[in-house]
Amino acid sequence: MTVNLFERDAEMGVLREAFAAAVQGRGETIILSGVIGAGKTALLHEFNEFAAESGGLVLASACGPAEQELPLGLMEQLFRDAPLSEENSRRVHDVLREASALTPPLSDALTPSGARMIRGLCTALLDLADSRPVVVSVDDVQSADPLSQQCLLYLARRIPRARLLLLLNERTGIQAADRAFRADLTHQPHCRRLKLGPLSAGAVAAMLGERLDTTVTDQLAGECHAFSGGNPLLVRAVVDDQPHRGEHGRPGALVPGEAFADAVLACLHRSGAHTVEVARGLALLGDFATPEFVGALIGAGTASVTEVLERLEAIGLLEGGRFRHPVGRTAVLHHMGVTRRVELHLRAAELLHREGVEARAVAEHLVAADGHPGPWAVSVLQDAATREVAGGRVAFALDCLELARRSCADERRRAVLTVLLADTELRSSPSSASTRHLSRLNAALREGELGGRLTVTAIDHLLWFGHTDQAGEALERLRGSVEPLDAETTASLRVLQRSLASSYPGLLARMPPGAVEPVAKEPTPVTVANDPVLHAAEALASVLTSGPNADAVTAAEQILQSGRLTGATLTTLTNALYALIYADRLDLALPRCDALLAEARARKFPTGESLIVAGRAEIAVRLGDLAGAEECASAATSLVPAPHWGVGLGVPLASRLLAATATGRFDVAESVLDQAVPQGMFGTRFELHYRYACGDYYLATGRPHAALGEFQICGELMADWGIDTPGLVPWRVGAAQAMVALEERAQARRLVEEQLARGGTGAVRSRGVALRVLASTLDPRQRFRPLREAVDILHGCGARLELARAFADLSQVHQMLGSSERARMIARRAWQLAKACQAEPLCQQLMPGSGAVVPRAHLSRPVKAGGVEALSDAERRVAALAGQGLTNREIARKLRITVSTVEQHLTRAYRKLNVRRRTDLPAETQLDFVGTAS
Repeated sequence: MTVNLFERDAEMGVLREAFAAAVQGRGETIILSGVIGAGKTALLHEFNEFAAESGGLVLASACGPAEQELPLGLMEQLFRDAPLSEENSRRVHDVLREASALTPPLSDALTPSGARMIRGLCTALLDLADSRPVVVSVDDVQSADPLSQQCLLYLARRIPRARLLLLLNERTGIQAADRAFRADLTHQPHCRRLKLGPLSAGAVAAMLGERLDTTVTDQLAGECHAFSGGNPLLVRAVVDDQPHRGEHGRPGALVPGEAFADAVLACLHRSGAHTVEVARGLALLGDFATPEFVGALIGAGTASVTEVLERLEAIGLLEGGRFRHPVGRTAVLHHMGVTRRVELHLRAAELLHREGVEARAVAEHLVAADGHPGPWAVSVLQDAATREVAGGRVAFALDCLELARRSCADERRRAVLTVLLADTELRSSPSSASTRHLSRLNAALREGELGGRLTVTAIDHLLWFGHTDQAGEALERLRGSVEPLDAETTASLRVLQRSLASSYPGLLARMPPGAVEPVAKEPTPVTVANDPVLHAAEALASVLTSGPNADAVTAAEQILQSGRLTGATLTTLTNALYALIYADRLDLALPRCDALLAEARARKFPTGESLIVAGRAEIAVRLGDLAGAEECASAATSLVPAPHWGVGLGVPLASRLLAATATGRFDVAESVLDQAVPQGMFGTRFELHYRYACGDYYLATGRPHAALGEFQICGELMADWGIDTPGLVPWRVGAAQAMVALEERAQARRLVEEQLARGGTGAVRSRGVALRVLASTLDPRQRFRPLREAVDILHGCGARLELARAFADLSQVHQMLGSSERARMIARRAWQLAKACQAEPLCQQLMPGSGAVVPRAHLSRPVKAGGVEALSDAERRVAALAGQGLTNREIARKLRITVSTVEQHLTRAYRKLNVRRRTDLPAETQLDFVGTAS
């Protein structure tokens, strides 16, 4: 038994019983019916083999659409190998020759000559049944020619007294023209029907188990039954698509593929051209495929479409009016000719648009057709693109805008679509297309084809890619326009003004005067009614022009908390992020940055990820995470290659340069310096990041004069631009360090004191760094106080590398003043912090022979299980201060407890940490408490 005959034992039993009756002279007509793929043909062949082996004469034929045009074509097949007598052979030959001369199409009405031919052929068949049982087996009888069908009816009326079994295989859902024949046939008293239904889930499991050579789970069988509807043809196709598993294979999920697609198409094409067209309409309309819509699409009546859908449900291709598996739908779409597919997509777009369906669904058909839709389609495509961009789905939005631009005949509107297309692509994934889009933007600006708001959008992109001259010219044109600015343009210009104030200050003078207003020192807190785009730009500009303030920080944090990352919101969110960074609120910036980064990766948004990961690199540098900073900075220029980055490239390059310098990887630093930067970067905020990093590199490599030059240029630019805040780049601290190296301590001290005076109360990290550098300008005995405060501040804000540097300076002061033991303890902590940051030059400075000695035995002493976590809060505070070198009395005075209590806490801490003296205390103790060293 073949695989197609699973669950067909009952039907086979009926056929065998009928054959046995025919042997006894009790002939019968049996009609096997079922949908395409149900296994009718396989059952027919299996029975024919049985009948032949049992001594019967099997005369078989198979019909197809071509046979309908061949008079007596079916009968010719039956007689081809029949063992006729000489007389019957001559009779049959004469009849078939006469029939071949007939011209189709033939009438269903039986003529006298037709009746004579039928009687002659059937007499020959009945004569054969006199000597042995005969099985007349016809496959797809609904496709037989009319004369042959009349022959079958003639036999059916005479079969009860003959040793003849008439076995006819028909497909359910036959056309109306064939129903009269079947009605006459089934009216005969010795005629019955056997209908083959779909396979059960159990039969499907048995088929899978035999073909896959493995144990089949209920879940696997259920999946296959769901894909196929129990149609044996489709089940076999699913099996054929699975890889060979071997004797001990274990099946995973079933994945229908090419064989399944071919089986679906076979079912459709065997059902006729009208069925194929209905399936195409169904596949193309998708969720909108109602019988009414499908009929309207292909030009058919709803009733006929409904009938076809019911037939396809019965076959197992559909469930609930939809394809059971996407592979089926895809196969139908791909098998359609290109011309027909374009025609149907355009027709579907018009149909859905007339019915008021959402723009996205209509646009999908327009984009799929990629043809030339009517003028009505431009608005639909633009509307769909706007919605897609707002939802963060950029790829389809670009397709919509490109098609809308190509299809638009109005030049002014084409210019608008050009800006929208450029804006969407440049924000989402800048590439080699950037140059093309920028050229289009420039052309649209020169021609004056854009409104005010779109002009501002175009200026934004020109600025980012360093085309400051063209951006300035566009601003001048707005400035010289005689037409008053509308409210929307004025609002856009106010955002642009703040962007210029924070990032492109040289262009502020070219702003239209009606749009210029002072940047608020304390931005209005964000509310539902406020514009986050304006407030993010306001917060960034406020921090840079006036220093950190609570309202700017609150505004930035609220924007980051409530904003959803898309191409449209990217600039707003990055402005808010940098407002927090420049305000020294890394505690707030870090989690918000990581959340944005996760969102960008989840949305597969490379431009957003590159800009945010660049901000993450800046945060990492400031926190002393040097490895993380270099990794993030490298990722930023990998996600969007440097040539397409724009003027903001200065930020990731600066972070990578700072990290490479601090880790002593000067070869990497030099490769960064060798990298070309956009000329347009100079004159922007991003130049300051880059110049400061260059100065830091020159200082670390023994070129203080070159370093001082870079820091002083930063200072001059920041003063000219009105953004002289240390949270951006602490140029005074850098210049002071260069002056200390040049033995100009008095000038260095004045610079640091200026920075401390300008920093305000919010710039915590900047103050800690400045205090450390201030100490280097003082006499050794005067350095303790600023260094103690620097340690407290830097420890509290998590700036590990700067904390290590402060500890290193403090250790050096103790060494200079003869406190060698305390110098060693503090140097040990500095070394461990520097090592954690991978700051190898600082580690080398702290190694034996560099002044502050770090005993090697102390660097790897084991800590008892439980570690610092085992200490109570009180024990941890005492241990932290002891580890920094304070005496018991100094600790008691600082914590306002007795010396005896200090001794008790230390004793318990030693026991829990498995150490014997304070010089053995692990560095982790001071990382958990903001302590003070002296």
